[in-house]
Amino acid sequence: MEKKRSMSNDQRSRSRSASADQTANEASQAAITHDGNVTHVAPLSPPASIRSSVTPRTPRTGPSTNELMEREQGIVDAMLLRFKNIIELATTNKGDVTSEVAAAQAFQTNVETQALIRAAQDLLSLTREMKELWLFGPLRGLGEGEEGGSIDDNSKRVVETVEAMIQERTGREM
Repeated sequence: MEKKRSMSNDQRSRSRSASADQTANEASQAAITHDGNVTHVAPLSPPASIRSSVTPRTPRTGPSTNELMEREQGIVDAMLLRFKNIIELATTNKGDVTSEVAAAQAFQTNVETQALIRAAQDLLSLTREMKELWLFGPLRGLGEGEEGGSIDDNSKRVVETVEAMIQERTGREM
């Protein structure tokens, strides 16, 4: 009878490990964003072909503050989920664990750790992107530097006008 009981615990552990592995794999490739009352799950870093179609942005303005905050919150949520999963794996009862279950838990811990590291890297990448936007502003798109010539012409005219005014005043004073 004891053997039957340990088999059911073993089966429960295996099914729990499989579902936890599936959840870990899905969560490691997804970010949770909140839009009002709706929660969206999206890939942390979509491929370039999808990225341009998912987040249509004008090249001049860059990402909005809300988009950056949502990305940050999604990454932090993913990190907290990973940390919680690692703690749960570390605190499971080690009493009647077979070698197969221990190996599955070790593998799951490794997967969760790698996903936590990946989420931390995504957060660092986001902070680097935010610093670049803060320092340099949004990058110009193709053909967007054309009005720079007229700005230069206007600034030259202003300088010439100011110099003429200075010479006019200094000429009167002498």
